Amino acid sequence: MLEVDAALSGIMLPKGVRETRTGGHEGHFPSGHLVAANVVAPHHQHFFNFRLDFDVDGTNNSVHEINTRALPRGRANPNLNGMIMEETLLGSERVAQRRMNMQTARTWLVVNPAAVNALGQNTSYIIVPGPNSLPT
Repeated sequence: MLEVDAALSGIMLPKGVRETRTGGHEGHFPSGHLVAANVVAPHHQHFFNFRLDFDVDGTNNSVHEINTRALPRGRANPNLNGMIMEETLLGSERVAQRRMNMQTARTWLVVNPAAVNALGQNTSYIIVPGPNSLPT
C-alpha cells in the first residue's frame, strides 16, 4: 500500500471586514468565516498531484481504467444488486489523462501483460483514490 500524508500549516490569508460578530453558525460569510473581530479567513482548497513511475515485474507495463456500474434488472440480476467492473486499456499517456469518478468508483490497474502470478493472472497494482471531493 502506498499512502500519502500531507500536512499544511501557514497563514490563512485573512482579510479585514467591518463585522466583529456573527449570528450563530448560519451567520458566516458566503466565502469565508469570521476568525476574529474584523477578520475573515476565506474558504480555499488544496490540490496535490503525484507522478508515479511503476515497474511491475519489469518495464513492460500498461494501465487499465476500471469503472463500476450496476447491471440492469433481469433474470441474472433480479434483486438489482449485481454490478460489473468495466476495464479499459488506456493506450497512451495522452489518453490516460483522467479524472477520478466517484460515481463509478474509478480505479486504475497497472499491469505487466508479460508476467503472471501464482493464480495465472497478470501481475499488477491497483491505484484506488482515497477520500476526496470534486473541485469547486
